[in-house]
Amino acid sequence: MIAGIGTDIVAVARLGRLYRRYGERLLDKLLAPGERAAFDRASASVDVAESADPVDSTGSDDSAAPAFVRPARFLAKRFAAKEALGKALGIGVAAPATLPNVRVMHDATGRPGFEFAPELAAYLAERGIGRAHLSLSDEADYAVAFVILESAPPLPAAPEKPAPAGITGSEAERQ
Repeated sequence: MIAGIGTDIVAVARLGRLYRRYGERLLDKLLAPGERAAFDRASASVDVAESADPVDSTGSDDSAAPAFVRPARFLAKRFAAKEALGKALGIGVAAPATLPNVRVMHDATGRPGFEFAPELAAYLAERGIGRAHLSLSDEADYAVAFVILESAPPLPAAPEKPAPAGITGSEAERQ
């Protein structure tokens, strides 16, 4: 069952300006600890002639993009994903769903997903949220994210005790 839906769109240039202005301080506020290495890879200048795979860890082909666009696009996608998650939760980007408590990652096939800090994972479990689905897309100027939260399947109910043979109606209820 769907527990929440959220979407967000971010201008890549806006995150690029924020990164140029605040640098490491922005990264500390926006990225989860596990996202820093991926950011560093996305930020590195890639010589297309030397690179066997110009597609970055986010699934975008940024090989022709200027070096400053790669970190801006990386940050825009993460920010959009985290904002969309906050909207799906109905609390926005507020404790425990703070930006550094949410890691955007990709599985072996490139499908995006989330990894949550322990306090956020506990918050989701308390509310019966079992899965968070993420879709990311970007173009030159914008990044967009869509999140669907799915409630955890309820635990199976204990089977009802069958009435003993020959007892019916109100007699069975008294048993």
